[in-house]
Amino acid sequence: MTLLYFVRHGESQANRLHVFSNRAAPHGLTDVGRAQTAQLGARLAGVSFARFYSSPLLRARQSADILAQRLGVEYVVTHALTEYDVGILEGRSDQRSWDRYAELHQTWITCGDVDAKHEGGESYREVCERFAPLLDELRSSPPNGPVLLMGHGGTFYCVLSHFCTNVDPAFAFRRGLHHTEVVITKLSEARLICLAWGSR
Repeated sequence: MTLLYFVRHGESQANRLHVFSNRAAPHGLTDVGRAQTAQLGARLAGVSFARFYSSPLLRARQSADILAQRLGVEYVVTHALTEYDVGILEGRSDQRSWDRYAELHQTWITCGDVDAKHEGGESYREVCERFAPLLDELRSSPPNGPVLLMGHGGTFYCVLSHFCTNVDPAFAFRRGLHHTEVVITKLSEARLICLAWGSR
């Protein structure tokens, strides 16, 4: 049994600008985001993490840098944790684009159409498929302690609602995760169970 800590990055410039920045855009942490992440590091200081993985996006890597220094554990960058690709919405900040973003989530939740996606983007199914090998790796080579996963809300809503036996998409997407909130799960050979959602 392995504990997995899913952590959303701190507040970013993209959040302030209300812009879709899910690819390699240069939107890093704000001063508030850095402070949030430092506070999280203090809260997690008593956890002896055996492994640490991070999304390659700038806001996640900057958050991971702060935690790595505070916790004394190096991290590995993996595409498995990157935010899901919103396709043609990337770089946009208009309300219609955000409405379309919310509409896709409703399609996943209410219609169960896990293959729906924005043009040029990723579907719910594709997000889960690219995350699955990381879970397989942790199962086949169990770490000697908890694992920290630094990533993004959208991707976490997908993978947690898909892989956790006690989380459904409606809860995940409606509850959401604030910046630097944590979801703690328990990974076994048979399943992934959510123990705490949004603990701080």
